[in-house]
Amino acid sequence: MTPPLAAIFALDVRTVLVLLFTGNAAMAALIFLFEGFAAESGHRHPLRCHALARLLQSLAWLLMLQRGELPGVLSVLAADNLLLAGFFLESMVALELARIDRPRARRVHVVLSGSALLLMNLVTLLQGTPGYRSAATSLGVGVCMAIPSVLFVTAPRESAFRRILGTANLAFITILGVRAVLAVSDGSFNLYSTGMVQSLTFFLLILMMILGGAVVLLLAKEDADRELRELATQDPLTGLSNRRAFTAQAARVLAYHQRYGLDVSVLFIDIDHFKAVNDRHGHAAGDRVIQHLAEVLRRTIREFDLHCRYGGEEFVLLLPNSSPAEGLHVAERIREEVAHAGAAAVPYTVSVGLASSQAQARDPLEDLLARSDAALYRAKKAGRNRVEVDGAP
Repeated sequence: MTPPLAAIFALDVRTVLVLLFTGNAAMAALIFLFEGFAAESGHRHPLRCHALARLLQSLAWLLMLQRGELPGVLSVLAADNLLLAGFFLESMVALELARIDRPRARRVHVVLSGSALLLMNLVTLLQGTPGYRSAATSLGVGVCMAIPSVLFVTAPRESAFRRILGTANLAFITILGVRAVLAVSDGSFNLYSTGMVQSLTFFLLILMMILGGAVVLLLAKEDADRELRELATQDPLTGLSNRRAFTAQAARVLAYHQRYGLDVSVLFIDIDHFKAVNDRHGHAAGDRVIQHLAEVLRRTIREFDLHCRYGGEEFVLLLPNSSPAEGLHVAERIREEVAHAGAAAVPYTVSVGLASSQAQARDPLEDLLARSDAALYRAKKAGRNRVEVDGAP
């Protein structure tokens, strides 16, 4: 005879509490171990905080195991506060690892979590009924998880890991709400009560313990892999493409333009007297000049134009489907904006060489770079702070 569903989910509460205590402690140890391998990435601090959140939850479950043996101030008040603090810290770390930049939502999350913590303590201190205490704790945990869970599900361009964690969290919050209603309606309801809702709550707690830790580690690895890809393709000072990434992208773009006979322009840009800037104002000022020029380039070009810090103070832009006249217009805009703006009180100018595609070139990228570099040399020889066009008299 098949046992009823309630019997299948019937869990011994003490056994579950032991699992939650040992499981969270083991997860904290695993995250600390992973954090050692991630020491060179930007995830060391959030991973350490997540391990701390797991330790807080582990200690909370341990104190709950001692209800009836320890004073209520430890087994009830301290345990519930540690539990909420652990869930809140875990949610903040998850938001940071997921790179969800929603400052207003974070502020609301902090205010709501603080309010839930205050309400839970007031109920515990002023209302001795176990049912009301259980309801307040359930609502407190749910509030600490609510906004991050919604953001995980609804934030654009989220990975499957984030969506899985957000969906599981929302399911758990729903069960916590049902548990709170049940606890209020039954004043004798407590931590060790049995029933379908209580069993589902603990079942999801165990699932969330495993899933949450695994997803956090996967998020950290996912972002660490992203950082490695960025290091391989981006210039660290400016955020523009590095020479290697630019060459690969430009080769594909030029092959397409050469096949269909489309115009393309390349700008070779050099900061005038950059060595003098470093000698006079220091290398930090030189870095600010380079960063300012990179920002000017980003503001000036189109979304599909290619940019590159070619080396030192040299930059290259590739403008797909751009005639020599259009390329000259962009070059003059860049030169004029730099000449009239300066960076961090350090005035500077740029010289620009412009070349446009020649359909017969065997290596179009090498040809464009060579001709734009030659035009840049003429611009510098003619007095700098000017644009020279390849082939122009």
